[in-house]
Amino acid sequence: MTDNILPNYDLARLSAELAAVKRELEIETSVERVRGKAMAMRTSDDVCEVICMAYNELNQLSESLFWVSYYTYDPETREMTSWPQMLGQATVRPFRMPRIDHPFHDRYIDAFENQIPFYSYRLEGEGKATCDPLLFSETDYKNMPDDMREMMMSMTSIVSNNAVYRNSLLQAATTDELEPEAKALLERFVPMFDLTYIRSPKLPADRASGRIRGISMTRTKCSRSS
Repeated sequence: MTDNILPNYDLARLSAELAAVKRELEIETSVERVRGKAMAMRTSDDVCEVICMAYNELNQLSESLFWVSYYTYDPETREMTSWPQMLGQATVRPFRMPRIDHPFHDRYIDAFENQIPFYSYRLEGEGKATCDPLLFSETDYKNMPDDMREMMMSMTSIVSNNAVYRNSLLQAATTDELEPEAKALLERFVPMFDLTYIRSPKLPADRASGRIRGISMTRTKCSRSS
């Protein structure tokens, strides 16, 4: 009778494989929910709702994503637009980011223009000390809520982890190097963010109103998942 009992190591391997399958199904289902939301967009203003959903999905899938931001890039002006995840707030809105003269910002542009799939950049010391004043005076980040601005400026070191796909960049800010699974999540979700970008100027309501790039300065309430 003992011949029909799997050895312990086989049971352990089977358990690990089942857990991996369950996890993959969880991630794929989450990605598909965001894809469905993006495909249901009626105007470019709906991009904020898609981002809210994606932020919530990412937060449920990983606790290591300290702070998530979504960026788009205009190659003509070399200007970015950022939708940062506002900690403790149930809203999302875009912040325009004209090009600033700093290596940290140059890495964003390089990643977009050369389509670098993923890169990490640690901002600390003199680099952070020179970046913060520019970020909070020469971009729309100067309009960020006081608690968010103070929190960002008080950090002595931060790692910017960035997944790039076409016109979109998905960033996770962390205090340490990003774990491989969290990195893979960014790479899985960034095409869904890009879907909102490429669909915006194609939507009938946007064409009728003459909006070419389809990005407007709206503020959308996020429905936080418990």
